[in-house]
Amino acid sequence: MHYEPVIVHPTEGYFAAFGGYAFGGKYDAGGTGAFNGVSFGNGSLADSAVVGAKAGGFFPESLNWLGVEAELYNTTPNIEQQGAAAGSHMRVTTLAINAIARAQFACEKKHLDTEQVTERFAFQYVTEFCRLQPYAGVGLGLNWVDISNSSFSAHANFVPGFNALAGIRYYVTSRIAMFTEYKYNRATLSFSGVQGLAGFEGVYSINHLVAGFSYQY
Repeated sequence: MHYEPVIVHPTEGYFAAFGGYAFGGKYDAGGTGAFNGVSFGNGSLADSAVVGAKAGGFFPESLNWLGVEAELYNTTPNIEQQGAAAGSHMRVTTLAINAIARAQFACEKKHLDTEQVTERFAFQYVTEFCRLQPYAGVGLGLNWVDISNSSFSAHANFVPGFNALAGIRYYVTSRIAMFTEYKYNRATLSFSGVQGLAGFEGVYSINHLVAGFSYQY
């Protein structure tokens, strides 16, 4: 009996949930960041929890190393007190669209079906998945930001910024994987003044270390 192998390329869509730790954050408004008597120059941000979800997929055939994903996550890196200037509550929600490149290791084939054509000939359908997949990506982030303390409240919506990430995914089964990932965000945030007060602007940057689970469909 002759078996002719036929490679079936699996769908590469996935969704995932993750949580982790935001650290090393800064909000640098230089020497001009002042609002209602509160200074924001070179402000350090408090470490915080981060939670989020993502969905994406990889292209088929020869481009299966390249993919696109969308993710949404939230963190509260509050502005720490600076001398006499009071600290402020800060909430950042980010929607990011990323281009992802991956490598694939520990690949294995899985038998799906056999189609008997004649007594001496059959097609044998197999698929391949790779358990270990390191990856990296860059993209655009849209940020919704709230800053407030006892003296004021300010909001910045749909602020574009830079998003970068790198991680590694391990497939426990052909569809379920666990992953760990580093993220970096950077954006220029501008807040408008109210009741005749001047607004302020600064550069926001922060790191995230997260882990989670994904499901490939």
